[in-house]
Amino acid sequence: MAKSDGGIVSEAWKGVAGAAAVGVFAWVMDWVKPVWGYILSLLASLVAHLKATSSWPNWMAYFMASSLAFVAFRSALNHWRNRKDNHKRFTKLEFVGAVWRWEFGFMSDTPENLQVFCPLCDARLVYENVYPSPGPDRVEWSCEGCHQTWVRQPGNRTYLDARVTREIDRLIRTGKWRSYVDKT
Repeated sequence: MAKSDGGIVSEAWKGVAGAAAVGVFAWVMDWVKPVWGYILSLLASLVAHLKATSSWPNWMAYFMASSLAFVAFRSALNHWRNRKDNHKRFTKLEFVGAVWRWEFGFMSDTPENLQVFCPLCDARLVYENVYPSPGPDRVEWSCEGCHQTWVRQPGNRTYLDARVTREIDRLIRTGKWRSYVDKT
């Protein structure tokens, strides 16, 4: 069966595209070869420099310098986190009858790892989703130590977590978070 004109044109375009790909590959290889040689010579110089010694081996000096830089960075970060005006110190709130604790992510301003505690004995509360037949769903948080239910709210856990997160956000935006943080 002979190829139609459309098939021959298609094959011709495939040949042109293949030739263009070979040309581009050859051009890139000519460009990559000197760059790759430069990178290899740079790495060889770096290895020779690290093996060289003065009073200490250079690799040890760089290791010590990078360790000191890491310690300085961590100290600066801790200082920034503990500033009086940093809202990331605000990690505890008594709300809807229980004590809520959370942490902020490294680059995030939203509370993460939200946990709820008993206001009396500070034990973590146990979650229960109640589905009563005549009424709406509700969430209950109970203390196994005190044998009391501290939180009873309509909805589900996702809604309650979002409600607490919204309250935390409101306190941060209005600046009222400062009254919940130790003044020391």
